[in-house]
Amino acid sequence: MTVLDYVSDLFKRRLDREECLVVYDPAERYRPAVEDLDESNRTIIYGEEGTIEGREAAMATWTDMGEKNPGGHELLIYLTTEKPSDDEAKMRDPYSPFIIGGGVFPSRADADSYEELCVRAKENHEEQIRALFEEDEEPDLATVEAVGGGASWPRLRTVLDVESDREIVRSLLCPSDKQRRKLEQDQTWWSEYETFASRVLGFEPTAGSESLDEMQDELARYVLFSEFVFDLPDEEPFPESLADVPRADSSKKKLIYAVCGSLRTSKRHEERYKDLARTVVQDLSLEQQTEGITDFGKLDTFPFEERAFLNAFVGALQDDDREEARSILEDRESSIWAYSEEQGSDWVLARRLLNLLEAIEKQEGTLDDVGDTLADLVEYYVSDGRRVDTLHRTLEQTVQEKYWQTGILDELVQDVRRKYRAFADQLQRMFIDRVDAEGWPPTKIRRQTQVFDETIAPSLTEHGRRVAFVMVDAFRYELAAAFADRLSNEVEAKIEAAAATVPTTTRVGMSALLPGAEGDHYLGVKDGKIVPKLDGEEIIGPDDRLSHLQKTYGDRCAMADLDALLRGDEEAIDDTVQLLLVKTREIDTAGESMNDGIERHIDTAQEKYLRAASALGKFGFEEIHFVTDHGFLLLSEQEPGDGVEKPAGNWAVKKERSLLGTGSKSTSTLVSRIEELGIDGDFDHMAVPRMLGAFRMGSKYMHSGMSLQECVLPVLSVKTATGEQEDEQTIDVRLSYRGKREGWVTTRRPMIEIEAAKQNMFGEEAIEFRLEARSDGQVVGHAAQDTHVDPSTSLVEIEFGDSVQESVKVPLSMKDDFEGEFEIVAVNPITQIRFDAITLKTDYLE
Repeated sequence: MTVLDYVSDLFKRRLDREECLVVYDPAERYRPAVEDLDESNRTIIYGEEGTIEGREAAMATWTDMGEKNPGGHELLIYLTTEKPSDDEAKMRDPYSPFIIGGGVFPSRADADSYEELCVRAKENHEEQIRALFEEDEEPDLATVEAVGGGASWPRLRTVLDVESDREIVRSLLCPSDKQRRKLEQDQTWWSEYETFASRVLGFEPTAGSESLDEMQDELARYVLFSEFVFDLPDEEPFPESLADVPRADSSKKKLIYAVCGSLRTSKRHEERYKDLARTVVQDLSLEQQTEGITDFGKLDTFPFEERAFLNAFVGALQDDDREEARSILEDRESSIWAYSEEQGSDWVLARRLLNLLEAIEKQEGTLDDVGDTLADLVEYYVSDGRRVDTLHRTLEQTVQEKYWQTGILDELVQDVRRKYRAFADQLQRMFIDRVDAEGWPPTKIRRQTQVFDETIAPSLTEHGRRVAFVMVDAFRYELAAAFADRLSNEVEAKIEAAAATVPTTTRVGMSALLPGAEGDHYLGVKDGKIVPKLDGEEIIGPDDRLSHLQKTYGDRCAMADLDALLRGDEEAIDDTVQLLLVKTREIDTAGESMNDGIERHIDTAQEKYLRAASALGKFGFEEIHFVTDHGFLLLSEQEPGDGVEKPAGNWAVKKERSLLGTGSKSTSTLVSRIEELGIDGDFDHMAVPRMLGAFRMGSKYMHSGMSLQECVLPVLSVKTATGEQEDEQTIDVRLSYRGKREGWVTTRRPMIEIEAAKQNMFGEEAIEFRLEARSDGQVVGHAAQDTHVDPSTSLVEIEFGDSVQESVKVPLSMKDDFEGEFEIVAVNPITQIRFDAITLKTDYLE
C-alpha cells in the first residue's frame, strides 16, 4: 500500500466516524490524498482560498449537513498551516469549532507523525522505513514509496483488494460481503493462502479448500489464541493442556496484535470478531482450561477474561483503594466485552456498588457536622442524605435484574449492603433520639396537614386557574427529588419537604392532605383500624376525599384515575373543572403485594408521572402538585435482630411498624403520647421501633412507622406549558441488533445498537426514550440497567455532547417465560410516538 493510499483510507475512516475532519498539512504532503476524496457525498474546503470565505463555506456546509442530511454527508477542511499548539492559538484559529464538533489531523503527534504513517502504510518493511528516517528526518515521499516495490501474494491481494499482510489476515477473518463473494467464486487463492499462512503467520493450515468457514475458524483459533498467549503475564502458569495448541512465535507478535486490535476497534468488524472469539473459546474449552489464571494481561481477546478485571475491581474495593477501583471501571468502558451480553450486567452492578460505597463514606464523614436539632437532621436528609437511599434503591434494582445471581461480586454486594444498613441505622438512631427529645413534627418544616391550604388553595382563588392535585401513594422524598431533577429539564419544577402525619399509613396521610386538615384532623379507631376524620366525617377512601373537596369547591372539583387518564379512557375533562384530583397507587401496591421486584415498578411509575405532567398540561392545567401520603423503608433484607417485641400495653391498632393505644416504653421502642407527635385521636400513645425493624416480620418494603424515609415527604409543584405544544426538534433514532434489522437473539440479555442523530449542532443536547420488547401487545422485555439507562425511570438517555450523532448499545432484559417473535420499539415516553422498531425472534442457547 502506498503512503498516500493509506492516508486517504485513514481520512475516510475518520470522516465515517466523525463526519467533519480538519486536516493541518503545512508541508502539503497529503494534498493528493485529500484531492482523491472529492466525491458527491463529501465537501472539501481548502483553507488557503481565503480564511473568511473558507470558514463561511465550511459553516454553511456543516449547518446544512445537520439540518438536511445528518449522517449522510461529510466535510473535510484542508489547511496548509500548523496545527494550533496551545489554548491561545486555538482561540485564534477560525476553524477550532469544527475540531470540537468533529475531528482533527494530526490528532496525536506521535501516532500521526510522518514516520509512523509511513511505517503503518508499509508495515511489512518497517526496518527499511525506520532506516530511511534515521538517515534523513523527513525523506521525500517518492523515496518512501519506492520501498517494497514488487507485489507479494498477488492472488490474495487481488481477490481481497488490499495491500498489506495485516489487511489480508483481517479480510480473511472478517471479509466484507463483496470480499466473501469473491473468495467463494475465485478458488485460485487457496494454494497461495497456505504459503502465506506458513511464511507470514508461521502455521500450517489443515482446513480443506471446500470450506471457507472452516478456514476462518482455524485461522481465528490460531490468531486469537496467539494474542491471548502473548498477553499472559510471565508469572501466570500456562496450562499444560493447551501446550500443543498451535500459536505464533514472538516474531509474529506485532502482526497478531495489529490484526486483533484493528478488528476490535472497528464497528464494522466488532460483531464478527465477537462471534469468532466465542467460537474459539468453545472449541478450546478455554474458560475451563484457564480457571487457575488470575491475571490475563491487558487485552480483550476473549469474553471470559473479564473475570480477572472484575476480581481486580473487587480486590481494590476490599483493600479500600477507591481510586484503583474507579480506574478499572473507567478503563473497561472501552472494552468490547465489559458491557456485552455476557458481562454487561456485572459491570453495571460494579458501578452501582462503587457509587453507593463512595456516597456512604462521604455522608458518614458529614454526619458529625449536622446541627443538633431535629429540623437540622431533616434538612440534612433533604439536601444530601437521601442520595444514599437513591443509590441503594438502584443497586437493589440491578441485583434484582440479575435474578440475585451476583457471582464474583456477591461478597462485595453483601459487604456494601452491610455498610448501607450501618449508615441507615446510624441515621435512624439520630432521628429517633431527636424525636424522643423534641417530639414530631419539627419546627420550621411544613406539616402535611398544611400542604393543601398553603400550597394549593391560594392558586384556586385566581379566576380560571386550573390546578391538578396528584395524590401519589408511597412517593418518598428521594424518588420525588430524582423525578424533579428530570422534570426541571422540561418545565419549572420546585420541590419542598413536608413532615408526615403519623402513623405513616395511606388513610392517615391521604386525609391529612385535604383542606382544613390543620387543627381538625382526628384519628378514630374502629375494629382495629384507623378511621381518620375531618369535620367529624370519616375519610377512608378516594370517594370520601373527593366528597370533602367538593364541600369547598363544588362541581369545580373532579377526580380521575391516572392510568385511565393516560390510556385515554377518561372522557375529556370538563372545562369548568378547576381542581382535578388524580389518584394513583402503583408503588404502594407493588410494595405490599410483591416483596421482591418493587424497584422495577418504581421506574414504571416514574415514567407515568412524567407522562401525566405532559398530559395535564395539554388539558390546560397550569399547575400540578405531586403530593403523597407516606414514604417507605426499602431494605436489602430483614435481619434476624429486626424483629421487635411489642411493649407492654393495650394496643388497639397493630401495624407493621407502629402500635396505637395505651402502653409503656421499652428499650427497643419509642412510646410517645400522641400530643407529642402532633396528632389527636381515640388513643393515648403511639409506639414505634427505635431502629429499622418491625413488630411483624416478612417484608423488606415497610411503612407506618417513623424514620426519615417514611416521614419526610415531598411537595413537588410543577408549572406546565399549557395547551398544544410546539413539536420537538426532530431527532432520528435507528435500532439494530448485531448490525441488522432482523434476526435471532440467543441470549435473554441482547445488546441493542442505537444510532441517534439530531438536525444540527444547535439542537437538543440529549434524547430519552423507552426501549422495550413487545409481542401480541404485551411487554416481554425492557431496557436493563446500564450506563445509558436512567436508574430512576429506566428510560434510555443519549447525550450528544459536541456531536450531532451518537451510537450506543443498550441491553434488554427479556422475560424468562417468553420465546418467539417480538418487536423492539423505541418510544417517546410522553407522546408515545415511535422513533423506530425492529423485529427479532428468540433462539436461546439453554
